[in-house]
Amino acid sequence: MLKIEVKTTEVNERSGTKNNRDWKIRTQEAYAHIINPNGTASPYPEKIFLSLQNGNGSRPDQSPYDIGTYYLHPSSCYVGDFNALRLGNINLMTEAQFRAQITAMFNPQKQAA
Repeated sequence: MLKIEVKTTEVNERSGTKNNRDWKIRTQEAYAHIINPNGTASPYPEKIFLSLQNGNGSRPDQSPYDIGTYYLHPSSCYVGDFNALRLGNINLMTEAQFRAQITAMFNPQKQAA
């Protein structure tokens, strides 16, 4: 799984109008620990920007992630055109959620008959 470190809760927001439509982009700085093509861990994490969801009339903007270590949630991946694996909206989970997800995936509880 991809490990992501969030070092600040600051949200960077840009907005404007294009083709008579308002737009807003909200991002949060983070760092991704990447595995190189040769299979070794990169010596330094790479700076990335996480997109935060915009709200609408009934839903507020997504809150920034708290400072801490996170892992990429499986819901961030989907199968797209030509059965290609793609990344969609990035969702992160805490280490405790990550451990529970791995346990559930690889050690499913037996269901009662």
